[in-house]
Amino acid sequence: MPTVRDTITKVKAIVTVTRRSVAACDELKKLQMRDGKTEGTALKFIQDVPTRWNSTLYMLKDFSLSRNMFIRSKCSSAPDMLKREEMQMLNEVISLMKPVECHH
Repeated sequence: MPTVRDTITKVKAIVTVTRRSVAACDELKKLQMRDGKTEGTALKFIQDVPTRWNSTLYMLKDFSLSRNMFIRSKCSSAPDMLKREEMQMLNEVISLMKPVECHH
C-alpha cells in the first residue's frame, strides 16, 4: 500500500516534469483550452516548496483537478501516473488539509 509521502513525491515528480518541459507545459495548456479554459484561467501548475507551507496543498489540488489532462498528455518523460488507490489517498489528504488552507 502506498504511503502519503510516496504519493506526494509521485505527484511532485509529475508536476516537475511538466514545469520543466516547455512541450509538456504547452500541451497541458492546449488541453485545458480545449476543455473551455481561457488563457487567463488555465492552471499554471504549482510546485511545492519548503518555504511556502501551503504550496503542497495547492500542488495536490491542481494535480487532482487536472489529472485527466496529465493522462491525456503525451509527455514521454513523465513518470507513471497515480493508481486509483493513490488518487483516493490524495483526495483524502486534500480534504484533511483544506481547513488550514489560506486563499488560492
